Amino acid sequence: MKPNAEDVAGVGTVEGGSALDPGAVRTRKELGRALASLQTGSGLSQAAAAKNAKIGGATLSAWLKGKAIPHAESLTQYLEALAVPAGPWLAARARVVAAHSLQPPAEDPERAVGKDQRVCIGLKPWVDYYDRSEDAEEILAGILPLSAPAGEEDAGGLFVLARAIKDLVKQGAVVEVVTCYKELSVRVGSAKEFWALVSADSVLRDEKEHLPSRKWLIQETEKAVRARDEERREQAGQVWRAVFLLLRRMGELEGSDWPPRVLVEDISRRLKGFLRAQRVMRWLLEVFADDAVATEALEQAMDRYVAGRFPDWRRARPQRFDPPLVTVDDHGLCGYSFQAMRLPLTAADMAALWPQRVTTGASVLDHPPYVLGAHRDERGESLTDFLRKLLDHCREITALDSEQGWTWALPTAPEWLELSGCTTDEHPYPWGTEAPTPRRANLRYRGEPQELQSSGIRTSGRSPSGALDCCGHVHEIVIWRSGGLTREAHGSLTSADLRLAGGSFRSRAEHSSCRKFRPLRPAPGSSRHNVGLRLIKHRTEDTGLRQTALQQFHANPHHNGG
Repeated sequence: MKPNAEDVAGVGTVEGGSALDPGAVRTRKELGRALASLQTGSGLSQAAAAKNAKIGGATLSAWLKGKAIPHAESLTQYLEALAVPAGPWLAARARVVAAHSLQPPAEDPERAVGKDQRVCIGLKPWVDYYDRSEDAEEILAGILPLSAPAGEEDAGGLFVLARAIKDLVKQGAVVEVVTCYKELSVRVGSAKEFWALVSADSVLRDEKEHLPSRKWLIQETEKAVRARDEERREQAGQVWRAVFLLLRRMGELEGSDWPPRVLVEDISRRLKGFLRAQRVMRWLLEVFADDAVATEALEQAMDRYVAGRFPDWRRARPQRFDPPLVTVDDHGLCGYSFQAMRLPLTAADMAALWPQRVTTGASVLDHPPYVLGAHRDERGESLTDFLRKLLDHCREITALDSEQGWTWALPTAPEWLELSGCTTDEHPYPWGTEAPTPRRANLRYRGEPQELQSSGIRTSGRSPSGALDCCGHVHEIVIWRSGGLTREAHGSLTSADLRLAGGSFRSRAEHSSCRKFRPLRPAPGSSRHNVGLRLIKHRTEDTGLRQTALQQFHANPHHNGG
């Protein structure tokens, strides 16, 4: 009987209408063949499927050939591009991941030959050798071949052991290793699993700074992550899974502080830069996406690390809207002091300010800005309508501030120059006159990735008042026309009243200046996806001074961006 549409929903069909059953997928090659059939059935070429899913062609090819297991997020994008429900296939992926883990393989009752053989290998001699070997980098990186090179069949040593393990497992023997770390007995099913355990064993017993294990594992992991090499990532992932397998066997993952904390601190110290460490830590969370215990242990360690380095991030899951503020003194442009948000409005700020509008969805490693425009696509409201409602909402939930004589507002152009420290032509940047660098500003640099990153991580780019991310990151909305203040008070702002300040992550570094203001000019019905805002608080008694300062700013022929 031909199944109806509901019977095959979430399964997918290949050309000709035959159903694919994700429940039957158990191995990497089976998953690859199934994904290839789904692509064929969709009518898309491999290149078109990769483009629509925003994944590399080489990465997709590795999936379809069964050489790599897709990450859950990437697989979801691929299935969406093929118009196939993701749920059943994500479950199939999870089974494949489990099959490739270091858990003991299920015994095949048909393999009676050699099934009673048991071989035990002590890891101590191997770990001791790696700790003092000149080949430690290659061994721990997984670069060393697991079989002898052509013409060197008598190479012996490492190659002999690798071949022996392969042959023993093929004959049905049980191969176990005894670790140096806590003398754990772990069953292995391949030479790759053996090397992963050796590396993990060396990492966990590595308590001296001169030992190479942790250092090389972290550095080689970063190389794999940056290269986007699926095979190399899988090698590194296997070692990290082995590390956590051993920790779990000793009960040192649940309720224990040291293993994840030390590993996270080592990643940060070895890679010497938050952005580099952030990429590796984010990838680790992907590796353990299907392991709730390991994920929780890693997130707790990462949360402590981030909170210690970026205190403002302790509001990553705020209960109330209370962004950190800086005091901005008058330096000749405004004639009054005011307060400004230290960072542009973040997704976490919006989640606290307006929880029904947005949830952060960010990991403990991310503190993204709130990018204006997403609400346009979902709700169809104009930018100026959104700004009016946002300010009204801020003032409602912080009514106490109004009683104290303070109110929230969008900054005017001169206020923004004051808070960024760029009040004269001699100071085009918050830090002074030196050209921007990736450590100071998230701009577009030659040879560097162009991406929106976490807020507040470039502390060397702070302004004299302490504001961060004024240069690059996201464009910030300011009131430009003097009549805009009046219209803001009456809820009738127009796009012509506004301009953009500071540049964004898409702005070329060599053409940037925090003294330039750009027209808003959004495309009809769309968003630039690089625009944010930073609110200020001013005394209600200074409302008239704000109007005067904006008028005088435009009367000065030396201001920029007019």
